[in-house]
Amino acid sequence: MLFEGGEMLRIVRFMLFLIILAASLGLALINAGVVQIDYYFGHWDVPLSLTLVIAAAAGVLFGVGSCLGSIFRLKREVSRLRKAVKLLETEIMNLRSIPVKDSQ
Repeated sequence: MLFEGGEMLRIVRFMLFLIILAASLGLALINAGVVQIDYYFGHWDVPLSLTLVIAAAAGVLFGVGSCLGSIFRLKREVSRLRKAVKLLETEIMNLRSIPVKDSQ
């Protein structure tokens, strides 16, 4: 084969990264204007592209944060189920080691 499975995936990821990087740079060049962010104690003059990056990063952080509770709950459930499977497997092994009596 020309590419192995892992190598092809790495190439696709790299190409996707380059496309996103090019789109981001294009967006930053088009939106080079400065915006004023007002808050209670003053204001901050920042480029629009930086404002967009900060907003996107905040969205990612909030999204990941909102999923953490369910992720931890599911990990606990998986751990509990693995313990139950292990207990049942040992019970099956114990039952298999008992000799079978003929019922005559």
